[in-house]
Amino acid sequence: MAVPFEYEKRFIRSEIVKPGLEYASVPTTKPIHLSYIDYFEGNGWTKAPIPGQPKRFRLFDPSGHEVVTLKRLSATRHPASTTKICRFKHYTKKMLDLAGVANPAGSEFLPTEKEIGAAYFGKLPKPAVVKPTNAASSDGVTVGVVSEEQFATAWDRALEAGNQHTRVLIEQFVEGVEVRAFVVNSRVVASVVRLPPFIVGDNKSSVSQLIKRDQEARDVNRKIRSKFAIDWSVIKNAGYTSESIPTEGDIVVVGCFKTTALGGLFFDVTDRLHDSIEDVAVRATNAIPHLEISGIDLLVDSVDNPGVVNVIEVNTTPATDLHRYPTYGLPRPVEKYVADFYDSEYRERIKGSSSCPTDPTSRHG
Repeated sequence: MAVPFEYEKRFIRSEIVKPGLEYASVPTTKPIHLSYIDYFEGNGWTKAPIPGQPKRFRLFDPSGHEVVTLKRLSATRHPASTTKICRFKHYTKKMLDLAGVANPAGSEFLPTEKEIGAAYFGKLPKPAVVKPTNAASSDGVTVGVVSEEQFATAWDRALEAGNQHTRVLIEQFVEGVEVRAFVVNSRVVASVVRLPPFIVGDNKSSVSQLIKRDQEARDVNRKIRSKFAIDWSVIKNAGYTSESIPTEGDIVVVGCFKTTALGGLFFDVTDRLHDSIEDVAVRATNAIPHLEISGIDLLVDSVDNPGVVNVIEVNTTPATDLHRYPTYGLPRPVEKYVADFYDSEYRERIKGSSSCPTDPTSRHG
């Protein structure tokens, strides 16, 4: 295995530390459901609240036909089967495999198949990732599993985070920079690199002091968590303690995961994402039946000139704030692209119906 977080550190060093970037200022934000409504209503659509479900609406096109359901974070119309395929990661893998879309080698096992899973783990190249098939936000996920003891703990953790429908997915760990691509109608409209929380050494401050300084600096951006749990095991594995003084420019990752709740950061790369990465994101979306709007998580060895691209997750209700309020880079109004897609499809349908030829049986010769 390469140095932990090698690709992330390389990206952080070249794209953030050397240019001297600071957190983007985001003093105020607008709830996504209100922004969606503004864009839809601007196109002449109307809304109706769903009784008993806060922040959920039915959206009607200008002809009065119900088309889209707005559920807090997303505006979609795909069937429940599409959601289920992506919620259960083993179903997602089957669809990706059928479509020839690269994803980490792995397989799923029933809760009663721990011994079989252990045997599979023994054959799988190390390190491995063990996770529940239907949890979200990194719950129950264990990265970097190499020993039988670690596997047993990771298996139990995965099941604890799931429910009665949970299976355990065991995958080969794939290294790279994680990219989230927001796909609308077979087009990537926005993309970010997702980064773990980190500090940068100055040759005089301790790890604890640097963490405190970083958390204070985060207060300028309402969309990145300033108070999050530090993973001291990650710091220890990198050779540091709370009192260690990293040298000038040393990058110390202080948490494994890249979600907002766990201190993750987001770097917009929309204007530079390589065509081959976009192509894989679109093919991954199209691999899932009836999926039109998606958030595709990929691991790549380079954003600009990738040699390896792997899909690690397909999301049917992708978070928008990663793109609306990135930690670094330009904001992208992804909700506008979604509203405009549905509206343009409606306009094309109306245009097509109005341009149909008259019934030939009604013509006079």
